[in-house]
Amino acid sequence: MRRRLILVGIAAAAGAILIWVAAAWAGRRGQNHYSGTIETREIQVGSKVGGRVTEVGVEEGQFVKAGATLVRFECDELQAQRTQASALLDQAQASLDRMQRGNRPEEVEQAEATSHAMQAAYESAQTLAPTVLAGANMFYAFIVNIAVAAVLTLVFGALKANAGTDLTTAADYA
Repeated sequence: MRRRLILVGIAAAAGAILIWVAAAWAGRRGQNHYSGTIETREIQVGSKVGGRVTEVGVEEGQFVKAGATLVRFECDELQAQRTQASALLDQAQASLDRMQRGNRPEEVEQAEATSHAMQAAYESAQTLAPTVLAGANMFYAFIVNIAVAAVLTLVFGALKANAGTDLTTAADYA
């Protein structure tokens, strides 16, 4: 019986070792372990804004954490843009204030004076319009008379050359 007990103990120990080896082998089946060194030669790093670099915060090969400052840029151009935007904001605020307050009495007086001057110019143009129109009609009639006289002169000259007579006026043809 003792022998049987020893054999059962050995069989149980062998079974336990066999189960342990099988479990270890099954666990490693999905994993690959390699040894070696991985090196990177070059990493492309970009910036959302461009400009002149004033400070480099890390050195080559140094480990950095996410969010660490790598490079600082000169920000003169951005400050100029900010100043310009601030000036535009101030100008817009001044325009808003002026609109909310209304016009100053001096501005109202100036607008009324301009309005009166424009009204006077309009009335003057209305009174002069008939005179200018009459002058234009007289000028038109004068130009028409000159053109008719020039045409008649040409016609009489042609008739004189063809007829060989001594016609000098249009009355001779009547």
